[in-house]
Amino acid sequence: LLERGLHRNRAGLAAIVDQLHADDVFVDVGANCGLFSLFAAKAVGANGCVVAIEPALEMTRRLRFNAEANGFSSISVIEAAAGSAEGRATLHVRPDQYGLSTLCRIGSIGVEVPMAPLLAIVQVAGRTRIDAMKIDVEGYEDRVLIPFFREAPSYLWPRRILMEVEHAARWESDCLRTLVDAEYRVAPIGKKDVLLSR
Repeated sequence: LLERGLHRNRAGLAAIVDQLHADDVFVDVGANCGLFSLFAAKAVGANGCVVAIEPALEMTRRLRFNAEANGFSSISVIEAAAGSAEGRATLHVRPDQYGLSTLCRIGSIGVEVPMAPLLAIVQVAGRTRIDAMKIDVEGYEDRVLIPFFREAPSYLWPRRILMEVEHAARWESDCLRTLVDAEYRVAPIGKKDVLLSR
């Protein structure tokens, strides 16, 4: 943040995190070093919950450090990739930019990581509702969200979702259409994200 500035993510933070309240549940899919998770943890307070899902080992290390340095005990770090099935997956890592790591096959260094469906991750975390979600998994959003909305009870559907669509060309299926069919309203946030609300 000191190096690159907060302004690049300000619109997304305002759209999703600024609407959180004390005791809310926030799910961060592709948590990276924890930018959204940290601001969410501040918003939901000690009695709220942040489920931060991140498969890249270096990024989970940074995420845990940032959570501890800020005294946020409400952040639960899940060291796995969210995907369509339980098992193992190859995470394609960019050593020069860990934030661009993806399960899509794009020719980076391959590292095997655990993978689990989003519904299973949320259930293991003991959550019975999701107030808001951010998902940024570099073009793998469809393989996370479509199985979730197919299998999850409607009471677990997030009220608001901030989703990156910059890499929608990598999708195998149109997950935006799935969300519209589930009666989410779509609003663009900047050039690379959309906010879905119901």
